[in-house]
Amino acid sequence: MRKITVSDRILFLVTCCIAAYKIVAGMDQYSSFVMGFYTVAFGVFVLAGLMLLLFGFELLTNRFFPVVATLIPISLSLGLVQEYLPQMAFSYSLFIGGIYILSVWVRFTADEKMAALVLALVHGVSGLLVFILPVVLYVHYGLTVTILLVSFGGLILSIEGIFLTLQKTGYLKMKLNTIFAWFPLILLTATAAFVGGLSIE
Repeated sequence: MRKITVSDRILFLVTCCIAAYKIVAGMDQYSSFVMGFYTVAFGVFVLAGLMLLLFGFELLTNRFFPVVATLIPISLSLGLVQEYLPQMAFSYSLFIGGIYILSVWVRFTADEKMAALVLALVHGVSGLLVFILPVVLYVHYGLTVTILLVSFGGLILSIEGIFLTLQKTGYLKMKLNTIFAWFPLILLTATAAFVGGLSIE
């Protein structure tokens, strides 16, 4: 198991500060629903960053950590849909909420491989929306190019999550320490990308 270094702790701390800034000072332009969804997402960034800073990479192997971490793409996708596709917000909320509850139930009742695959489905659906919707908004609706930072953040965070899931289920032969080595920088980069992409007026 990779031991957390001073540079890792610094990256996690900076991640927490960026996410906390968005919560405290970067939500004024949103409606109450959108603000609530984004607050949950960036709140999980703060919580995850602090927990990793204090307890190290062992936390990533805890079976409960992915359940909480998946709230990031879910909440971001819900916020994007509520903000830009409000007519689909209710149906999407029911859909993603239903499969998330299913993933939590499977996490406590099925074996590790099945639980990881179901959680990957939830992460994949919400992460795909976080990646695709900003591209559509930029290409077809003329939003500023800054919105593509959201797609970039979603892409790199999803890739890291997929690598972790595949490694746990035995489908990826990459060493866990290699995945962990990149995680602090990826988490920081994704957080900064989300904050930058969602800061458009």
